Amino acid sequence: MVSSAVTGSSASPAVAHRRAAPRTRRRAWFLVALVLLLALLTTAMFISNPPTAIPPRSGLPWSTGFTSLLFAGAGLILVLNRSRNPIGWMLLLPGVDMKARGVVEEYTIR
Repeated sequence: MVSSAVTGSSASPAVAHRRAAPRTRRRAWFLVALVLLLALLTTAMFISNPPTAIPPRSGLPWSTGFTSLLFAGAGLILVLNRSRNPIGWMLLLPGVDMKARGVVEEYTIR
C-alpha cells in the first residue's frame, strides 16, 4: 500500500476516488433544491386553485410529491458517494421531472 506521504493525501486511494468533486456536489444539491422548490410551488398552486371537476391525472397529488422526494433523496445519496455511477443521476432526474409535471398540471387547471 502506498503511504500518504507519497500520494500527498490523507485519505486512502480507495476512498479518495469515490468522493464527488465540488462541482458535482453543487449540481446534485441544485437538482434536489429544484425538486423542493417545485414541490412547494405545486403545493401552493394546489391549495390556491379552486375545486374543479377535473381529476388529477397523476393519481393523488401528494403521492407524486412524496415519490419525487424519495427519488431525489436516493439519487443525491448515490451521487455524493459515487459520483461516476449513472444510477444516482438517473434517480435525480425523475424527481425533477415529476415535480415539473406537477407544476404544469396545476398551472393548466388554473
